[in-house]
Amino acid sequence: MTTYPESTLIFENAEFTVRALSVSEMDNSVYLITMRATGEQLLIDAADDAEELYAFTLDALLQDCPHLELTDEADRRVRIIESESDFEGIRQRALGVTALVTTHGHWDHIRALPGLEAFTGAITYAGAADIEAIAEQQGVTIEHALHGGEEFDFYASDTVLRAISVPGHTPGSVVLSLQSTWDDGSPVTLLFTGDSLFPGGVGKTESREQFGELFANVLEKLFGAFDDEAIVLPGHGLSTTLGAERPHLEEWGERGW
Repeated sequence: MTTYPESTLIFENAEFTVRALSVSEMDNSVYLITMRATGEQLLIDAADDAEELYAFTLDALLQDCPHLELTDEADRRVRIIESESDFEGIRQRALGVTALVTTHGHWDHIRALPGLEAFTGAITYAGAADIEAIAEQQGVTIEHALHGGEEFDFYASDTVLRAISVPGHTPGSVVLSLQSTWDDGSPVTLLFTGDSLFPGGVGKTESREQFGELFANVLEKLFGAFDDEAIVLPGHGLSTTLGAERPHLEEWGERGW
């Protein structure tokens, strides 16, 4: 499971899909959850190129929600309904992006946030301690601060995305966890880790103290809370699993990065 320059379907079941898109020279991974029934979408890390990301969300709707109709900017008129037969031929419209969630406030993960917020009108979320940095860099006032423990739910669905506070890479870094099932009913956990956890180690830190903070949080809140099959979807590059990384934890702690 990897991300490529084009949109890549990395998870699907009967209820929703998860797609990834790699953007910018830094191979930033942008993740998009699309609910099949309603077309509701949640985008994680609006990293770069708002127009490309908006097209990415619309393309996902076309592929994953063929029974829904995209909103046409030129067609916002009110339809007069006089009888039940008037409903025939009117297709339900996709909700589109309702939430823009930022895993942390580093510049390369937020460059498209102002543009995508304008395109979609979506509500913005980020770790409380990173909100000021985001405002200073991009002029975006984050509407909802995340402290860890918050839940994002979806219309007509029991699926829940949870925020986990993992300071260290930045003061307000968050990981997002989504627990669901494959089509055969077996459980699956997806961890959108931003720059807090990668294949081969935790994210970059500027001091031994910051490393200790991040490493302790990752040990407790990720490796201590989820099983080996949990899939790690980082903010750049390849995916991994907690099981693949767990044997190397002692090595990470000794080397200090």
